[in-house]
Amino acid sequence: MADAQIEAARIETDPQKQIALWQEAQRLILEAVCGIPMTETAGVWARSETLNWGHAFTGSMSLGPLVTDQTHFTE
Repeated sequence: MADAQIEAARIETDPQKQIALWQEAQRLILEAVCGIPMTETAGVWARSETLNWGHAFTGSMSLGPLVTDQTHFTE
């Protein structure tokens, strides 16, 4: 159902095109009611200066910062 969009998003190098592909995949999945996000399970309980979160670290409504596909260690 959204396999093509997910595979394309995984290899897309243009950030805006990647976001659009993920949004389309999410829309297709939700329209088919295959999954409805109910909770965020990834938790972060420690921080390191060598961890690049991949986004601005300004806080969120969850118990910890969001871990995304852009999160990575710099060392």
